[in-house]
Amino acid sequence: MSYDIYIGNAVVKSAWTGGGEYEDEPFAEWVVEPLELPGAAPFKDDATGYGNHCHPGYHQWDQAMRSCGLHTLWFGNDPIERSGLLKSHPGITPLTPGHLAIVETAYQSYCAKHPDAKPGGCSCKACEPWQSDPDVPHDPQADFNLVRFDWMLFWMRWALANCERPAVYNH
Repeated sequence: MSYDIYIGNAVVKSAWTGGGEYEDEPFAEWVVEPLELPGAAPFKDDATGYGNHCHPGYHQWDQAMRSCGLHTLWFGNDPIERSGLLKSHPGITPLTPGHLAIVETAYQSYCAKHPDAKPGGCSCKACEPWQSDPDVPHDPQADFNLVRFDWMLFWMRWALANCERPAVYNH
């Protein structure tokens, strides 16, 4: 199971003005549509290319955001009254310059704590047991959290600069 996270412009996918259980209430389903831009920061070359979407496992994203200092931004403080970017799953949350500022600050802090790290994943046999080449050496500088930061920073900046309704969408 995984999140399907998209950062971009919020658009109405479908709407209806009543009927059924919500007869007197208007309803609209908002989404952020997939987008790929050449030169965009890839989340993972083999999975999403240069897209505004990523699909991390629930535990993987939770632990990564803790490591990056962004858990509160994404999940909020209160497990019952969720307030983060993923406050509803599925759901959509407006993206603000304040959100970007939090990521930029966390990125600077993370880089200061890991000065030798470089974006990427180590593909040695110990780090990726399914790796078919046992001779691939371990790369202690490879840090996939920096890949996550690159992806978040690129798409948050892009959405805030180019979108009428910048948002984070997950389903």
